[in-house]
Amino acid sequence: AQDSAGIFETIIMQVAATDDEYDFDYQMSFAHRMEQHITTTGQRLVSKLHLAWTNLYHARSAEASQHFYEILTLLEETPEKLGFIGLQLGAPIILVFDNLATLQSQIQHIIDTFELDVHIFHATARIMFATIKFWQGNIAQANVELDTSLKIWEQLGGINHVHDGVQEHLLVAMAWAEDDNHTVEQLTSPYRNNPPGQSNLAVIRARWAWLRGDKTETRDILDHFHPLDDMAKSIIGRPYRLSIEALLALDDD
Repeated sequence: AQDSAGIFETIIMQVAATDDEYDFDYQMSFAHRMEQHITTTGQRLVSKLHLAWTNLYHARSAEASQHFYEILTLLEETPEKLGFIGLQLGAPIILVFDNLATLQSQIQHIIDTFELDVHIFHATARIMFATIKFWQGNIAQANVELDTSLKIWEQLGGINHVHDGVQEHLLVAMAWAEDDNHTVEQLTSPYRNNPPGQSNLAVIRARWAWLRGDKTETRDILDHFHPLDDMAKSIIGRPYRLSIEALLALDDD
């Protein structure tokens, strides 16, 4: 019936269902199709989110950061989308910004403007802030930000799986930075034999074992990853496996 709203929603569902994240041109074809059917600011926001993550996955930092900045601007016009966008925020976004202070300022401005004390957007923002503080070497403040985030999630009824994984990853990284081997062991042991379940923590465990001289465990973790040929289309899994193989290759040489 040439209903633009319906066509736009259909394209979004096609994007969600595809497993071709690795194919930049294919993903951009969805963006071009969306563009023809955008009639609202909310739709523009969703389209920008797709463009932002597509460019981030393909290491196009300048394009990704521009789209994310535009998302934050559009949010002020469409506050009803704050929860949706909050669920899409994550630590990887930080990688594409040259000026983290500006990013934090914009996010905090949104939190203050809409008084998002107990809100998904605020909860995920605090995880991002914690990551930034950790990268800056301020582990104490990173822990404060994480605690704040977790308290907000608890008030919301519980943290979701994706952001729980992000928070756990950061806790492991901070424990490692402080030579807290007990905590690293405790947090990563569940993923020794199940890397696909949380591959980022499995990789940390493999590196930690390698640095301790336990190459047997590193190889054991690698053996539980999917074969490389099966991960040809995996943007994340393939590099994780290759990074462990590279560590072990250092010993072979």
